[in-house]
Amino acid sequence: MLEVLELISIALTVAVIILSIEVVKQWFPSVRRSVARKKSLTAEEWLILGVFVSFVGGSFDNSYWLTAWSSFYIDSTSSFTHTIMSNGFLANIPFRQITGIFAAYCHLNAAVLYSTDGKKHLKNVMLIAIVLGFSYSLLLLFL
Repeated sequence: MLEVLELISIALTVAVIILSIEVVKQWFPSVRRSVARKKSLTAEEWLILGVFVSFVGGSFDNSYWLTAWSSFYIDSTSSFTHTIMSNGFLANIPFRQITGIFAAYCHLNAAVLYSTDGKKHLKNVMLIAIVLGFSYSLLLLFL
């Protein structure tokens, strides 16, 4: 049963990658126009940028893990499988965490444009999130 679920996960990952690339292709012209204007982005443009960045990161992240889980499925004891599975956090940093944080910032910035006190709140939330994240990591050092 576990093997069947692994194959389903791999199949769905291929679909996610293809659909993510299509989202990126569809939104790229809008992102390029928005950034090229050299004016402050509108709320809608911030949302578009957030969607774009999120799906770029997601397509790379899913590609990495498709490779890792495919390798695991083919030969779970190979040195390549061990290396790619144990170093997955290195791919997560740019493709999952950084793009996720930036995409969230874009979406929150879009929301800020519709509120009166949003800028200050957004800065506070970003700061709290980063401080709590690093605090948690430091806590793990002492456990």
